Amino acid sequence: MPRDGYDFPTYGIDDGLFYALHIPSLVCTVSAVSRRFRFFFTSWTNSERLIVYMAICDGLYNIVHFATHAHVALVRGPVYPRAVCVFYGYGMIVFITAQSLLVNVVSINAFMLMYLNKRLTLGIFDWRLLVWVFGVPLVGTTTAAIFDQLGPTGAVCYFDGVKGQKTQLFFNAVPMTIIFIVNIALYIATWVKIRSKSLELRRSLGAKSAAQTATIKAAKSMSLFVGAFFTQWSILTISIAWTMIANSVSNFLEHLFHLLPDIGVAHFL
Repeated sequence: MPRDGYDFPTYGIDDGLFYALHIPSLVCTVSAVSRRFRFFFTSWTNSERLIVYMAICDGLYNIVHFATHAHVALVRGPVYPRAVCVFYGYGMIVFITAQSLLVNVVSINAFMLMYLNKRLTLGIFDWRLLVWVFGVPLVGTTTAAIFDQLGPTGAVCYFDGVKGQKTQLFFNAVPMTIIFIVNIALYIATWVKIRSKSLELRRSLGAKSAAQTATIKAAKSMSLFVGAFFTQWSILTISIAWTMIANSVSNFLEHLFHLLPDIGVAHFL
């Protein structure tokens, strides 16, 4: 009498049908994945793919952030062993940074669309985008982890509250603030251009009006996307600036930092 599934004999071993089952299944799976992979890069627009990438970053960040808060809440103290805390902090830093860099790409794309009537070239299979958005955070965060800069902060796992202060300043605070300012400048410039072009189209409807309207609509969608991100993540820049000035974070900002980003960009659109 079998006790569980491990007591069943492996299918196909005795009658020679083992590979006849598994190899065709593997080939069909790889083929289906390849078709979907090509469809994603050939049939989806830049804007649609950027939204998918943002949803992935947002979802993965929420999973890691939920895990670290759940762990701290269950043990009513810091996360042990340290390696687990480093894992949580690693995930949070990677996906926060990836979202910031991705929104930077979105804002540049919208700006180029309105002022140059061109879309940002992302490379074959978006390799340029992926290297910038995911490669940079992975390399930087891995380096910080190797040099023991990640750990507990008193609230969650992020840059270590003692060892990682300077690293957070140079890896997180300065770049994030610069990117945030650049995004705001591009966002404002893009909306100024959208407004002026919209007024022009209202005055004179020519042969190119349909294409121009589509361009304006795409730029508006991307700009709203950037604006939603500002609302979600502006608290990070404010907290960083506050820490640099006061050398501490108020309880109000600490709570906002752990609540507002979890809402997600989609709730603002």
